[in-house]
Amino acid sequence: MEKQEFIIHIIGRKGNETLSLDNFTIKEQVKILQIAQKICSVEGSNANELVPKFEEGSWILKITGLLVAINSITLTIEEAFKNNDISMISAKSRQGLIELKNFCQSNNLSTEFKFKNKVIGKVDPTTEFNKSKNYTIQDATILIGVLDVIGFQKEPKIILKDEEENKSYTIHTTNEVIESIHQHLYKEVAVEVSYKRFFETNEVLTDSYKLVDLKPYSLEKSYAEIRELQKHFDFSFLGDRDSVDYVRELRGKDE
Repeated sequence: MEKQEFIIHIIGRKGNETLSLDNFTIKEQVKILQIAQKICSVEGSNANELVPKFEEGSWILKITGLLVAINSITLTIEEAFKNNDISMISAKSRQGLIELKNFCQSNNLSTEFKFKNKVIGKVDPTTEFNKSKNYTIQDATILIGVLDVIGFQKEPKIILKDEEENKSYTIHTTNEVIESIHQHLYKEVAVEVSYKRFFETNEVLTDSYKLVDLKPYSLEKSYAEIRELQKHFDFSFLGDRDSVDYVRELRGKDE
């Protein structure tokens, strides 16, 4: 099947040096990968069909995929750069473009989106996107902590205590779930939750946590279990590979 390429080209200088893979740190490459994953999270693009690759020439991230997937991404980018209006694209793509804008502003860099050798969008330190200012988006994450309280009330809930961070989370659930998790009380667990946050500020609505899944947590199994849970809600074109490991593999060195 026919494949196409979509390029994210970051342009500028780092100190007195022209951008190159030699001065592109692992931390920066991971950040760009994470941003690109969000931007590419659009309807019609299958995560498993997209292959990212860093190349020389300032900082270039080339994403290869089936024609239908790349077309979906380029149409999203073109839509976003019509009057710099991102209100009509997906929440994840909006988030990715906002993070890219912030990255460019913080580092005085510019980014061009290219398709078939044509620039279809550009972000620089002066870019401002039009968007609804106070809307919230649904997100998900995994919390690790001790199941401290189980409550039967009109609104059944659990309280998860994160002793390392010295904070607690109130998580809403159902009476049926509460009846099934008593054996985990006062034990360390991994809890998958959905929640709401403000898109622009990332501020979490602390009363919005809802339980999706709960599993025992152990150091021996934690990495594998959490990675498995993350597959259900986290877009990534790296498959099972961690983004840091992927970047190190590309660079052929550590830092």
